[in-house]
Amino acid sequence: MLLFPTRDDMVRALVPSAAHILEIGVFRGEFAEVLLSLNPAALHLCDPWDGPSISGDANGNNVVGCDLRQVYEALKQRHACDWRVRFLRGRSPEALKGLEAGSLDMVYVDGNHSYEGCKADLVEALRLVKPGGLIMGHDYEINPEKTAARYDFGVKRAVDEFCAQHGLRILAKGMDGCVSYCIRAPGSIQYSGWGC
Repeated sequence: MLLFPTRDDMVRALVPSAAHILEIGVFRGEFAEVLLSLNPAALHLCDPWDGPSISGDANGNNVVGCDLRQVYEALKQRHACDWRVRFLRGRSPEALKGLEAGSLDMVYVDGNHSYEGCKADLVEALRLVKPGGLIMGHDYEINPEKTAARYDFGVKRAVDEFCAQHGLRILAKGMDGCVSYCIRAPGSIQYSGWGC
């Protein structure tokens, strides 16, 4: 298994240039900026953006609250001239029904952190990625070297069961305080430089 210091390092190393990417769970869009730095062909951003919410950074620290309706308007304005960015406002997987099966190179799952929510997002991610594409996500486990926070998410259980059900395995981790994971979907497409 490959270990990267952060999820940013992981996506920069593993996601090919000109990829078609989906981020499920965008919050204020900080990680979307990292994904845009990869020079994707398209970046789909899916989030309800509805009402007040709180979230921490990649390490689970620096928790902030905001009104996501205002965040959505600000994100739309910030990316109004970037034809690569497409907003899918709503709860997944309903908001993702319009995306074509097998059309994405990478899906990053960071939406509903319950077992049921994460499981539904993983099923949808598998539908959407190309053969050999990447399914990544956040909050798989806690790295105590970077955070003192303790979260009781259903992500690890959902990911482990998903991998077992489909004969997959975690190939890489981004070792932020809230650890990210990388799974390669079944299929024959292999991108050079993945190393996993």
